[in-house]
Amino acid sequence: MARRMPLLAVGCIGFLAVTAGAVGCSSSGSTASSGSSASSTSQSGQSANSSAVTAANAILATASNPPTTIAQTVPLPTTPPKGKTIVYLYDGTVSSQTYLANEVKLAATAIGWNYDGITFEQSNPATLIAGLQTALVKHPTVVASAAQQYSMLGASIIAAYKKANVPLVFGGQATPLPASPLLLGNPGGPDMYTLGGKDLAAWFVSDSKGAGKVLDVNIPALTTLNPLFDSFDSEVKTLCPACQTKDVNMTISQATGGSQASVVVAELQRNPGYKYVFYSDGAFASGIASALASAGQSGVKVFGYDMQPEQAAALKSGTEAAWGGLNLNTYACELVDLALRYVENAPSGEANDDVMPTQVLTHANIGNQTSYNQPADVLQQYEKIWKVPVTS
Repeated sequence: MARRMPLLAVGCIGFLAVTAGAVGCSSSGSTASSGSSASSTSQSGQSANSSAVTAANAILATASNPPTTIAQTVPLPTTPPKGKTIVYLYDGTVSSQTYLANEVKLAATAIGWNYDGITFEQSNPATLIAGLQTALVKHPTVVASAAQQYSMLGASIIAAYKKANVPLVFGGQATPLPASPLLLGNPGGPDMYTLGGKDLAAWFVSDSKGAGKVLDVNIPALTTLNPLFDSFDSEVKTLCPACQTKDVNMTISQATGGSQASVVVAELQRNPGYKYVFYSDGAFASGIASALASAGQSGVKVFGYDMQPEQAAALKSGTEAAWGGLNLNTYACELVDLALRYVENAPSGEANDDVMPTQVLTHANIGNQTSYNQPADVLQQYEKIWKVPVTS
């Protein structure tokens, strides 16, 4: 799915300019009348902003609270068999993916399964294909990955997995997966990103008093993130027609290779009216706070989705403004949960493919968290549903 053009709100600058010109050419009587009109327009604008902020605050009243329960509610029919193998593919150059891989290993260990990790590079799709080929050599029960699009696999890989009768759990798909026994589900799918985008749009509208301008740091090659940006832009437009969004597009290599901060700073210098920067993932925002300070870009507020340890520290220090929490522990458990339900031929439940609990975090509610882990007992809640011993 191609990333659409950013939604730009239609402002009233042109209307006010025309009104000002009419005032300058009129008699004193006309001037008074025009002044009243301008005052009415101003009051109308203030009312619209107030309504936008009120609506945004209503969303934040829920979104700012930590979740306490997991989405999955359907227990497995029996205790799962031990000794199975899950192979997980991830980009080892991205901190959040490495963390997620470790959490998949932890969940696999909890159910008595073997774990094997294979790394690849998101910027080089050929390495994903090679990794999937290597995974089959290990005779896995299930192969899993996150944020890699199923459409990238190609007919030969799909045929090889069908022949080997090895299913795939591919999380983070931008669109629903095609119906197939080969594909077990889509945790971290579009509904999760849609919720995250909506919540963060509410924070932006509230914080900017219904009058903000924001740069969307977009990575078009990562189509899994489209629902996040689409939801964010759409909700901003719905809540706040006076607000504006603008895309800053970059490659995966720029986003992960350390140059993204300079790209963003340059865009802010070209667009000095934009005082907010929205990131799709904390892993892509590394170094932005220090880059803004070095460039003398004061008053710019950085926020986004999937808080990482760097962003947690920045919230505590006040150098960044707000982050959506994506609990990678939950993500890992959902990937493993789908694998277990495949092995037991059990129903997937009502919420396995989409929405994970989340929260909007700021300086006011970050507390002592170094990474997002709410609910804090995710693995223990899943272990009860999996009917395995609950770890401490």
